[in-house]
Formats: sequence, C-alpha cells, structure tokens
Amino acid sequence: MFISAARTGLACALLLTSSVHAEDPKPATAPDYSKDKFPPYPGVTKDGSVTDGSFPSTLNLRPTRLFGWKGCEKDDTNAIAGAYNDFYTLSQQSELWDKIDWNSQAAKDFWGPASGRNALKDERKTEIGQIYKAAQQIYSRIWSGEPPWIPNLKSLWIEVACSGGDGTGDPDNVCQDKKPDDPGRCPPRNGQPGQPLADPVQGSLMEAWSDPTGTYSKITFCNRFFNELKNLAEVTKAAKALPANKKTSLEYWNGRARCFFHEITHLTYFMNTPGKGPNVDDYTIKYKEKGRNVEEVAYGVYNAKILRNYMPQGKSGYYPQRNGKGSRFIKFHPLKIFTYQTILADNYAFFAMAKYAEKQLGMYPNLPNPGSKKPTSAPQQGKDPVVTGETFDQGTDDLLGSVELDQQEIPDFKIPKCYDNYPGSSASGAGTSPAPIKADPKCDTKALSGVPFNVFHGSAGNVYDKFCDAVGKDQKTKLTWNVNAKGDLKPKRRRSKRTPPPNPDGYDSYNFELNWAPAGSAACSPSCKDAFASIANSPCGHQGGQQNGMTAAASLDVGCGSYSYKITGKDVPAVEGPPKPFLSAQYCFPSDVFGKHGDINGDFQAQYTGWACAGSALKTIKKGDPSTFVKWETTTNGVPYSYNIYWKDKCESAVNEANLFQPYKEIDANCLTMLQNDYKKCGNGGIGGSVSVGCIVYEFKAKLGGPWQP
Repeated sequence: MFISAARTGLACALLLTSSVHAEDPKPATAPDYSKDKFPPYPGVTKDGSVTDGSFPSTLNLRPTRLFGWKGCEKDDTNAIAGAYNDFYTLSQQSELWDKIDWNSQAAKDFWGPASGRNALKDERKTEIGQIYKAAQQIYSRIWSGEPPWIPNLKSLWIEVACSGGDGTGDPDNVCQDKKPDDPGRCPPRNGQPGQPLADPVQGSLMEAWSDPTGTYSKITFCNRFFNELKNLAEVTKAAKALPANKKTSLEYWNGRARCFFHEITHLTYFMNTPGKGPNVDDYTIKYKEKGRNVEEVAYGVYNAKILRNYMPQGKSGYYPQRNGKGSRFIKFHPLKIFTYQTILADNYAFFAMAKYAEKQLGMYPNLPNPGSKKPTSAPQQGKDPVVTGETFDQGTDDLLGSVELDQQEIPDFKIPKCYDNYPGSSASGAGTSPAPIKADPKCDTKALSGVPFNVFHGSAGNVYDKFCDAVGKDQKTKLTWNVNAKGDLKPKRRRSKRTPPPNPDGYDSYNFELNWAPAGSAACSPSCKDAFASIANSPCGHQGGQQNGMTAAASLDVGCGSYSYKITGKDVPAVEGPPKPFLSAQYCFPSDVFGKHGDINGDFQAQYTGWACAGSALKTIKKGDPSTFVKWETTTNGVPYSYNIYWKDKCESAVNEANLFQPYKEIDANCLTMLQNDYKKCGNGGIGGSVSVGCIVYEFKAKLGGPWQP
C-alpha cells in the first residue's frame, strides 16, 4: 500500500497528537523514548499494527521508526513524518531497487555512459543498486528488527531533531540558524574549521545534517527544511502546472522528499556501507561558469551532472556513487574497486526524483544539462583530493553534450553551501555519540592482522569495552591489557583453530594488546571507547581485498595521551620496533582550570613564542635528559605566559633525540607553529594547550611553572 501524499498531513497529525507511550511496546534494543515530547513515528499498538493506519503496515509490522524530536514543535513533527512517508513513495519505485534501466537517459545523466570506453561497469551498478535496495528495505518485514548485515546492533530506529523550537535540537548550531560565531564559514567539521562561504550574507543554506556514528543514526532538520521545502504532493502539483519549458527542469521538483532521501543514504548502518560498497559522502568540485571560477559542494542537479562528467580512465561513476556523506577514508580504497558517481547522495536522491517526475509527466525531465562541462580538477573532500594520479581517456561521446552549457538559475532553487555530515556532534545521540577526533590514527596499512574490523569493533561486541571501563576508573594512570577477541583479560595467549568471522570465538588464537598512555595527570577527552572506535572506522580498520581488515597495530594520539593496540597471532606479521613519530591532535586545557586570570594577549603570546623557540634550530632535545628541555615564562600586565617543551615520561619512539625547532623533517610542524597553535586553536579563553610530535610535547599555558600537572 502506498501512502497518498494528500493524506500525509492529517495522518501525521492524528498520530503525533496522541499519547501512545503506554501502549507502545519497546524491543530490547529500542531507545528510551518515555520522556520524548512526542511519541515515535510510526507508532504501533501491542499487536504491532500502526495506530493511525497511514503507514504501510502490511509490508512491515516493525518499520524503522523516528524518535527523539528534540527542538521540534507539533508542526515540525508532522512535516518530518510526512517527508518520511514521501521518502517511502520514492524508495518503493521498482525501477530503483528492482532493476535500473542503465540505458535510460536518467541513468546516463546521473551515473554515466551505458556503452563505450567509459561505460559504467557491472561492479558500479551493483554498488548503486545496493543503496536503493537498502533504502527500499527499511520497510521490509524480512529485516524483523534490524538490517540483516548488522545483527543485534541498533535495531530499526532513527533519532530526529529540529534546530528551532526550544533550542535543544542543534546545540552546536550546525544548521547555523542562530548567528554563527564565524558567519563567513561553514560549521567546523571533524575537528577542523569549516570552509569559507562565498556569500556570507546568504549563509550556509543548510536543510538538514546527519550523524551516523552515535548509538542511533541521527538526522537534524534545519529551519530551511520547514520554511523553504515543500512536501511531495505540493511539489508535484506546482511542477505539473508550470509551462512546458520549465516543468522538465528537475530543480522545480526539489522538496522535502529529496532532502530526506539524501540524508538516509548517509546512514551507514542502514545502507550497509562500507560492507557492500563505499560510504556515501560529500565532495567539493571546481568548474568554470560564465567566465568565473566556481567552487561548490556537489549538491543540486546541475552540479551532480557536472560531477558525472568527471571520468578518469576506466572509472565512470566513481564520484556520483559517493556524492553525499559519511566516509573520510574513501581516498584509501583501491581505485579499481569504486567509481566516482556512486558515492554522492544528491545523485541518488535526484535520480529517484527524476524517475518519479518522469512517471508524473510522461516524459523525462532532462534539465538542467551542463553539456560537456566537467570539473577542472579532481573533486575534493575538504582540502584533500579524493584520489590522485588519475589518467583520462575521455571523448565528448562520454559526456552529456558536445559543448559546455551554463546553468539557467532558478531563483527559488538554492543548494546548501556546506557539507551536512557531522559525525560525533555533541548534539547527537543524547550525548552518546563519539566526540570528534582531531587526529588521524597511525598504522602501517601493509601489515594486516587477519582480524576483521567488526570483530575488533562489531555489532556483537568489541575487544576494548572492558579495557576502557578500567581506563575510565583511573584515566591518569598508564594501562596495558592483553585480551581475547571478546575483550576478556587473559594472562597468556591461547591458540586454537581459527574459524570464520564475525564470531569472536573464531579469533581466540589472537592476542589483542590494548594500551593507554596518558600525557599527564589531567582528565582527558575524547573517551577511550570513542578513540578505539575512531581507529576501527579509519583506514587502519579497513584494509585488505574486502576493505574490512584491521592492521596489525595502530595508535591514536588524542593530545592528552595516546591509545594503541597490537594484534599478535600465528598469522600476524611482527610489528618491528616502537612507532614512528607523528603529530598529535591539539589538546586544549579546560577553560576554568587555571581560575580567574586577565586577558591573554595574542600579540604577546606570538612574540613570547619567539623567545621560547630562540636558538631551537641549533638545539637537540633528548629522551630522559631534562637539561635539553625548554622552560620559558614571563608575566605581562599581571597575566602569566608559560612555555614548556619536554620529552614525555616513559614515551617510546623510533628515535631518542631530535632537533628542537623541527624534530622531524617529514612532519610539517615546528616550534613556532606548534606553540602558537596552542593559543590559536583552543577556544578556551586563550589559556592554551599542548601538542606533541612523537614523544616531544610543545605546551603553552596561562599559568607559571613546569608542565601542567593539576
């Protein structure tokens, strides 16, 4: 049964004004929604039927349900529930999940050529089809509680929130619906400053944003979603009433349904990524438009098609497949595995809208069309190209025309200007989401352990939970555990016959050495569990032919200490020697740790950094030799400025001494930049922080004395 779009508003209102908490049975893995302002949607009675009859209950007695509603008012919940119903209408189109016609113009426009030297390969088609099958099966009774590829993890729940209302739904102001701290930039993402906005007055134009990393997948809806986008019935009626030369522009079909579809493709738990294909992510493209250089996130029909035109040799479809949100490690995948088109969420969402509009109009809405226009350089994620060293063998027959066509702008159609995937935001998961990790885990991607990442960090459990519980009891003390694949502490390694994954018992012959080494005696964030989860979700946990293998060892310096693991076993290559030095995350002191103080002057801090680093290019710092350490401090206008450079106690590195100014030539970090960043990169009132390169710590603090010890 399909939902009539005309019924959506009434149906949602009937449901969300009712108090169904007392009758609503919660499965074991359900969230505690007893204190939510509104009940889950769709609500169910004790016998499993849908309370208001509006949802396709004949297909599934336990559909994926929405809960949370932080920051939402009654009208907001109705709009979100209606968008969910409209997403259902789009996702159930058989020409998406059953069999895509790759020779159709829509498929050629969004995914790539059907024939010729850059024809879309079968493996790309499989990866694209997987996303649509997963979207359609969110309602499938076959799941019976959770997607079949990730048993017993989160069950079928999506947390939703609104940026407006009582202000609790978007405390980090990712939507930027409140005046942002820096109106000229997008929100900070993955611990890094947001990219500059071309038009700060126009703003970020955010519609929604996703966080797939928390206890439950989450989507937060921005004010623009409610104020500017329409439901599917309204969009359809308005578009069909347009003149013939306008109704065939897919941009007129944009609305809440497309936005909801877009966000769903980023929820890796439901999409089975990176298992069956790459995570859906966001990319920035550069191209020429009316003689000027344009750099935008690849949102919107026009940009999605420009991205489709970027086809390195043999890789048609690579970027559009990935255009959306999610993975930060796509660039580590072998190029032969994925194609460009297959990771971009707007390609998925607008292709679904195109097939819907085609049925409504009786013709394919082919506009806008960029013709032969393509990106002038490789698409980027942040500042980094996704891949490098690409070669091209591309003729105009592979493109969408023989000449470049500029965009015919539609005044009411605006695309978001910022990425909308913010993993680990403090707004997500009711405080249960991982904290943003500001450094990349370090590992040798050529030394593999033979252990899948979902044994180290999996649905049935992980190896580090019990260890992290112990770390949490005394985070100021160094700790090492040797555990089995279930995380149980063991006095010695046991060997037994290896059995297939993902059963942890099949890896009983492996030993997991887990380590926590604090940099001082201060409390530390992010948490131990967040750090190990970050390692497992990084390239260190996605190596090998299936991109799901853990490396034999890895470490993550979180600024206030480092977490590491080493996997040993009969099939695991030995890890030789201590780890090579690397630059840590920026650690910042808690804002109130030094009590009241005068204002720290940035100019003075930079000037005194020069004194602290004076002569450092000619000096050597040595392990265990305090005479080679640096301690420089002064007081100006009653404000202390203190600088310390020292070798961390009991820290092991591949070297035992280094140049004090730039310890390692292969690492672009020196005394001046690191000590200045201790001030610049910490939003704690200027009181400072520390960063380490290998075992050497560069610390600035607004308190006199040696290295900080609370």
